[in-house]
Amino acid sequence: MNSIERKGATMIQFDLISDIHLDFWLKHKGPTAADNRREIKLFAESLLPRQISQVLVIARDLGHRNKQNYELLCALKATILIFC
Repeated sequence: MNSIERKGATMIQFDLISDIHLDFWLKHKGPTAADNRREIKLFAESLLPRQISQVLVIARDLGHRNKQNYELLCALKATILIFC
């Protein structure tokens, strides 16, 4: 885990995303689930910084549609595992 040492204390580094409201950002670029997964994957990649921490905190609202929320979490997981 990334951390910073300061005067005997260790500070953990983490990334934070909050109040995503996914369904307001997606445009449904195609009729199939695969089209929407691609859009969610690109959106997930846009949320993360260039240098990803080992800890990602996702706070509060994801979206109203559980299928989209699930796809977003899967996309974030895949993106983080690729970059770390």
